Amino acid sequence: MSNQQLISREIQRLHDFFTAWFNGTIAEAEYDRQCGNHLSKNFLNVQPGGARLTREVFNAAIKSGYGANPDFKILTRNAEIREILVDGKLWLVTYEEYQKGAKSSANHNARFSTLLIEQRGEGGNLEGTIHEGTDQVGYLWHHIHETWLPADHHGPEYFEF
Repeated sequence: MSNQQLISREIQRLHDFFTAWFNGTIAEAEYDRQCGNHLSKNFLNVQPGGARLTREVFNAAIKSGYGANPDFKILTRNAEIREILVDGKLWLVTYEEYQKGAKSSANHNARFSTLLIEQRGEGGNLEGTIHEGTDQVGYLWHHIHETWLPADHHGPEYFEF
């Protein structure tokens, strides 16, 4: 599998987790394995409106939404590795994120995200588990900066998923 395919799968994996979390269709005990353990200690998420969420704030915000939105869905598209850094293990990536059924933002919204992510171990870990014999997950998310996509990305064809 190519690096492009690996990173696209990892991005969609985490967003599938968010869908299941907000839908309440995944066990709450899965939070750390599927999400929390994938965020670096200095993780920062910059929301489209400019709010900056540290790892602790981000975790608390996500955890508080468990099962709160059964109609919520996310799809990611067009992941692109922009740069590979630090011995090929740190990647700067961009991708588009489409949400429908959202409650805390526009019902249908589209975001462009820039991600700094670290690949840990050989070939990453697409199931979101911790590498056997270590405390390292396959991918460690360091930074996400989101911005709203323009109106031409809000047509109904973008939300047919």
